[in-house]
Order: sequence, then C-alpha cells, then structure tokens
Amino acid sequence: MSSAPESKNTGPPSIVLDDVSLRFLVGRKSSSLKSLALGSISGLLGRKGQGSSAQEMWSLKNVDLKIQHGDRLGVIGRNGAGKTTLMRVLAGIYSPTMGRVSKKGSVAPVLQIGLGFNPELTGVENVYLAAAIAGLHRGAVSEKLDSIFEFAGLEDYRELPVKFYSTGMHARLALTVATELETEILLLDEVFAVGDIHWVRKAIERVEALIERVGILVLVSHDLGLISRVCNRAILLEEGEIIASGPVDEVIDRYTELS
Repeated sequence: MSSAPESKNTGPPSIVLDDVSLRFLVGRKSSSLKSLALGSISGLLGRKGQGSSAQEMWSLKNVDLKIQHGDRLGVIGRNGAGKTTLMRVLAGIYSPTMGRVSKKGSVAPVLQIGLGFNPELTGVENVYLAAAIAGLHRGAVSEKLDSIFEFAGLEDYRELPVKFYSTGMHARLALTVATELETEILLLDEVFAVGDIHWVRKAIERVEALIERVGILVLVSHDLGLISRVCNRAILLEEGEIIASGPVDEVIDRYTELS
C-alpha cells in the first residue's frame, strides 16, 4: 500500500494514479451501520476480517490515470461504479490498498454535501477552516466573506452552526467556498444535483468562469450534457475499473451502450 504526499515541487498541477486498487471489508452476517463502518475502517487499515464475518469488496481495481494541467476530466458511470470512491482517492481522503497516487498542486474537493465541514462550527468559521486548510491568510478570506455568503444565498445563516443547514444550504456553501478560494485542482462530485434551477444555473456559470483559472477540473455528474459542455476528456467507470477513456463524445457513447 503506497500513496505519495502532495509534491512540493514547482510546476503545473498534476495527478497520477499508478495501478491503484482500493478494498473495503464488509460484514457478511450483519448489515448494521456500525458493522459496515468497522469493516470499512478495517479495510482502510489493511486488516483482515475476523473469521468468516467479513468479505472483500474492491471499489477500485487497477486504475491507471494521468490528469495534467489543462485537463477538464469528466467521470461517468452507473451508480456504484466507483466514481465517488475515485474522487476521494484523488482528494487524498482514501489511501489505496495497492498502487500509488502522486499529486502536485493545491486541491479543493467538493465531494459530498458538507464533506470537510465541522458541524459544530458556524458557516463563517467553516469558511475560515477551509481557507486555513488551503493555506490562505485569514485577512484575505475576511475580504471575501460577504461575497461568499451573498452568492450562496446564506447571508442570514452565516453565524448558524452548519449542523442546522439543509442539504441545499450545505451544497451552496461548499461549492461557493471551493470556487472562491484560489486553487489549482478542483474536484466536483454531483454538486449540481442539489438545489433549485436558479441556483444550479448560477453555479454552473460560476464553474465555467473559473475553468480558465483552474489548472485541473475533475467533474462527476450524471448530466451528460454538462459533461459535454464543460469537459475536454472523460473516463467511464464500471465496477471500479476504467473501461473507456478519451474524447468526451466517444466515452459517452460507450456509456449509453451499457444502459
């Protein structure tokens, strides 16, 4: 099991996955959330299940992927294909069971609603937390607070702990923060699936305006029209494996054949 830390070398951003596989251990006899969580943690730690109570589940299998500066990569596939798991590996949240991940550049992930937020902290405090993780100075963030909460439509909720935010509020704040802070790699996982049509339209326009400033964009979406509109290449995942990679239209055609 090997995963390289983010490179400190100067140069354009990049992510390289070399023969990456990720295994979870899932309980056979118990389907409780506690059992599944313990099985997942054991898998991440590389521990074997106890007796016959656990089985292996490979969420990613032998993934080779190079993402370079200028790539706007669309990730598509059916539910359970491994898209979110791949994004979490790209973000450094999961370490591979086998293989190697090499990254160069700052990463802003919006991988699920509220991922990375501390539920006990207020909206403002979470913005500062996200900025600190990204290595930004507090003063520079303070200048952007008003515009962040205005765009997210959360001016009246900035001092409210995010544990009281709705799903849509989480989505709006997470995406706004990720696209407001300067970053080299932007990871978006189904962030446009939550919210009213007016918010979604604004969010898509915001991401499109940001594309020229971001070195790398990786986008997971079931909206194939959005993938075609935003991305310049795509990959298709099926049961944790990349079964197609290349021009967006060709990969989408392959995907529609699976349906």
